[in-house]
Amino acid sequence: MNELFANLFRVSHLERQTDVESARFVYGIATIMFIGTLLGTFLVPSGDGLPTFFSALQNGNTLAAINGIALLAVGLGSFLLVRQNQLRIASLLIISILVLRIATSEELQFTSGLIYITVCGAIILTALLLEERDALVASASAIVAYIISYFVTQQAVANSNFFGVVIGFIAFTGIALLFIRVRRISRTEGQKVEGEQRLRLAEINSKITSQASERIVLEQALINALQLILDNYKEIYHAQIFLIDEDGIQAQLRASTGEAGQRLMEKGHSLAVGSLSVIGQTTFKNEPVIARPGSEDSIHRQNQLLPQTKVEIAFPLRANERVIGALDLQSREDLIIEDFDLLSFQSLANSLSLAIDNIRQFQDSQRRVDENQRLAEQTRSALREVERLNQRLIGRAWSEYLNSKGNEAGLNLDIEKAELKAASRWTATLASAVQTNATVQEGNIIAVPLRVRGEVIGAMEFELNEDGQFTPEDLDLILEVSERFGLAVENTRLLEQSLRVAQRESLINEISSRMQSSTNVEQTLAEAARSLSETLQANKVVIRLGAPDEPAPTNGRGK
Repeated sequence: MNELFANLFRVSHLERQTDVESARFVYGIATIMFIGTLLGTFLVPSGDGLPTFFSALQNGNTLAAINGIALLAVGLGSFLLVRQNQLRIASLLIISILVLRIATSEELQFTSGLIYITVCGAIILTALLLEERDALVASASAIVAYIISYFVTQQAVANSNFFGVVIGFIAFTGIALLFIRVRRISRTEGQKVEGEQRLRLAEINSKITSQASERIVLEQALINALQLILDNYKEIYHAQIFLIDEDGIQAQLRASTGEAGQRLMEKGHSLAVGSLSVIGQTTFKNEPVIARPGSEDSIHRQNQLLPQTKVEIAFPLRANERVIGALDLQSREDLIIEDFDLLSFQSLANSLSLAIDNIRQFQDSQRRVDENQRLAEQTRSALREVERLNQRLIGRAWSEYLNSKGNEAGLNLDIEKAELKAASRWTATLASAVQTNATVQEGNIIAVPLRVRGEVIGAMEFELNEDGQFTPEDLDLILEVSERFGLAVENTRLLEQSLRVAQRESLINEISSRMQSSTNVEQTLAEAARSLSETLQANKVVIRLGAPDEPAPTNGRGK
């Protein structure tokens, strides 16, 4: 049955609620007009036993018959026009036919003033659906039609219904106009208040979300948001924010207002997600929850620190379609929560969620940057340590290498004398280049250090002709050659070292092979002594097995 009525009196095509209610009113007037006309004119018999329509035709009253057909057609037509979203045309059509009915129907005029006022009231109420001016025009038209028809039909002015109907109709019109004026003013003020609320909501949302760009800590951002809510919504006396932990099990109190909030924070107050509490249900269901202490179905948990609470509302905090916490608001007043209030506070919760998520992402990024910087510094420190150790090893290796070479690790080339000989003397410029690890130039003599991985292993010196020119390009060339020279001599030293190691390993393997070919201990000792004597050029080799009976002498050679 409900589905039948919904399809018959269809209003789903209308967007505004005022249009929906107006359409239902016009549906009602059109339906009453259609059914009433159908019953009173075509079905129910009149005094002569015939329905009004057929009685009027029999008596030659064609106008009354036409009125019946017109009312029936207008009722059905208005009904169909509303279904086609032509609400204004349907209203004007109903007003016109009713005014015409007043002007042409003697029975309507003089049988009952109450019926007349009822019809005129239908005219005014239908006109009020349009505009106040339309209602005034419709009312005046109905009064004029009544007066004209009254005198045209030559009814006596003394008729008791005449003045009562006119005065009643005027009074009804005035009351209706006054009502519509009050309604319009109320709507205007309501729109103004709603606009102010929307502006206030937008400002709060803007201040909350702007905190994410100010790079403040999360706790301070939460406290600032709660203070904004308390400052702008005087009906809220306590507000707090819960955030769900990483495991998704507990909703931990992260910010709360007043002395009670401070004590709750000190206690580490938390509630389980899904628990029988406002916060537990909000974070579990992902929807606002309203609780009133004392009601039978209330899930409000009485808090000894907040005994004045009469209404508690919690709104979910969402980030990327995931619930991250809840905004909890409490009031001392028994508030009536409208849909607009829920939307407003949920909008605040959404802005707060966005700010929380942005601040968290920034903090996570900052932690990653700090960690990367720490790792980079550790890497740089390790590289510096490796470089220092390499330099020490290279310096020690080259020191041993040069000591083993004696005075042979140098070269002196004299182009004029065509002489090439080993260089054993350090000139002042060569020594200065090595000691300062920098290029030294004195007149037409220039010396540059030779480096291997930052370690100075020597220097080379050039003596130009007295008229020779030494350009910056020549210096770049010398420096490049010195770098290449350092790499070349380091590779050569490493190759020589590798050859020595290989020769020593070969010699050790050869001695080991000789010892392993012996068949008894005495032969093994003898072979070891001969091999070491040949290798070390030793005149005497002594090998003893076992341990001495007496302690080793503290000085001199053993006997």
